[in-house]
Amino acid sequence: MNILVLHSASINIIEKYCREYENYNIYICTFKKNEGMFSKFAKEIYLKDEASRINSYEIIDEIEDYINKLNIEKLCFIISNKNCENYENIRVLY
Repeated sequence: MNILVLHSASINIIEKYCREYENYNIYICTFKKNEGMFSKFAKEIYLKDEASRINSYEIIDEIEDYINKLNIEKLCFIISNKNCENYENIRVLY
């Protein structure tokens, strides 16, 4: 199974999730400034624009491209806050 993870949580929370599913292909969708942070336990893919953090409507097309290119079967949000900060709009759409 191919899993795409969007995150708004600490690396420890994300790593714990990825370790539970280590037999799957896990891709972490993150920002270029986080390069290498998740590479020990997942494959990293990067959003084109750091400013996308402000408006998740700007990254919907990117997410859909990754879903299609990587044959993603499961989209997962890993958050550590109630509001799913940074991905409110995508959470509603998916």
